Amino acid sequence: MPSFLACSVAILLFCTGCVYATIPHEDLARKYAPQFRLHPSEAFLPSSIEFMFPNFKVYDDKGNLVPNQPPLLTSTNLASSLPSNGQGTFLTVQNYTNALGTFLAGKNPKTTRVPVYTFIAPKGNGVVDFYYWTYYPWNQGKIVKAVGEVGDHVSDWERMSVRTVNGVAVSADYNAHSGGSQSTGTIRWADVPKVPGEDRPIGWVAQGSHGIWNSPGKDVYQNVSYGQLTDQLVDVTANGGPKWDAKANLFPIMYIPGGPYKGTFSWLNFQGKWGNRGLTNCWWYHIAPECSLVDGPVGPARDLMSGPPSNTIATAISSNNSIYNVHISPKSNRPNYVGVTQICAWMEGNATKTSATFESVRSTGHPSKTLHKIIVPGCGAGHFVDSFEVSACKNRTQNSCDFMRNATRAIRAYLPGKSGIVAASAVQVSDPDYWRWESKPCVDVGLFF
Repeated sequence: MPSFLACSVAILLFCTGCVYATIPHEDLARKYAPQFRLHPSEAFLPSSIEFMFPNFKVYDDKGNLVPNQPPLLTSTNLASSLPSNGQGTFLTVQNYTNALGTFLAGKNPKTTRVPVYTFIAPKGNGVVDFYYWTYYPWNQGKIVKAVGEVGDHVSDWERMSVRTVNGVAVSADYNAHSGGSQSTGTIRWADVPKVPGEDRPIGWVAQGSHGIWNSPGKDVYQNVSYGQLTDQLVDVTANGGPKWDAKANLFPIMYIPGGPYKGTFSWLNFQGKWGNRGLTNCWWYHIAPECSLVDGPVGPARDLMSGPPSNTIATAISSNNSIYNVHISPKSNRPNYVGVTQICAWMEGNATKTSATFESVRSTGHPSKTLHKIIVPGCGAGHFVDSFEVSACKNRTQNSCDFMRNATRAIRAYLPGKSGIVAASAVQVSDPDYWRWESKPCVDVGLFF
């Protein structure tokens, strides 16, 4: 099966207080940098990673202190001082329950400069994505009926992103928890809430768990069950708390898919968990394997930044057909045909049903001609477009096509000039991402999905 690969070679070295030449797209990252609004009762505030390093010791997955680690971890020695860049290890806070009222409470960004770790990811075809990552020393879990607080963890990495095309913002992506149905997802730029008088997004940060949402209020993100016990997990956001402005606290990083990072950014090579190992001794662990304390998260240098936003923005159209404008990477092997499979969905009772429509066109066959327009039968009355996938085909039939693993793209449709997401039986998609099929690793600059 062909793979889709990402390449980039740029790197930035940065430190607080240092002066560097402006890196590519840094001004654009600042132009669209979000303002985060924390809950007025937030007890666990953000911090820099340097603030936490003196409180960490590295333990392995068996609970043993890793030998020969530096007496003080830093951004430059975190990964390099550990075997395999720390894979299988945990940045551990000893006696963490005693630190909840001290350093694990973080720093107030209203009174202290707290960095927003901003990854700049150029992806070719005019696309530059910006990933605004925030760090918190502590994540507070949720209260579950008959169980208590579940899901606490040392360290919390959260993000939202902004997509630009040819220097203009087109969407923002709000992320919470595991993403997908647990998040707001991608919103068309015209519908994104903005800082008054500016063209910058606002993200409301959930109390304790720090997921980022597009409006204040309560968001149920998961139904849970422990045997016969059921409950809902809810994120709560509100106005009136500290406003944390990424524009004034930008910490720019050129994204390097797969690394490695160098110098003061070598901490991004760390392959372990940013927090204690979770507990496994709660009575419900065999039913739902999450106790009061769960594993710390991995760091922000994640493969997800190689890919597209959570949802592909589409225009709802009145037609019997959908129109897909997709680009094949100029670095890709050229297929004979390019196909689009469109997933249609509808509800039957409480169940979601799906079917698919398909069409293909002959490839342009020339690397400089990347755009392919594919007209696919619509979903029909009572059905809506759920997602799509691009494939490389030997001929016009669907069974001749190779599909990318985990490359299905969720659709989010809007009506022109009207706010709000709609269910559409036919859509028009202008997808700027490059799709690529390769049989060997690529080495070119740029990021191609």
